[in-house]
Amino acid sequence: MNTRKFHEIWIEQCDAAHEIKLRYGVKAAFDYLVTEKLFNFVDAATTHPELAMELPRFVSYVREFFTPQEMQTHLARIAREQNEYASVQ
Repeated sequence: MNTRKFHEIWIEQCDAAHEIKLRYGVKAAFDYLVTEKLFNFVDAATTHPELAMELPRFVSYVREFFTPQEMQTHLARIAREQNEYASVQ
């Protein structure tokens, strides 16, 4: 897969996040784009240099898509949920 294709993948995911945000709200869009797509992209980038090259552009887009307050709120929520899950285990 070439770099252009990787670029198209995250752009499509960002487009989908716009629709999710409109229909279901910021939380759903954040969970889709950040906790699912971006985290998976970061994981895959550790072993695929062509993905690693696209990562800064993807992260930049995400930072523009959500306000700083939205990012702070939802990252804190994710951390809280992970802590709650870990304490149950």
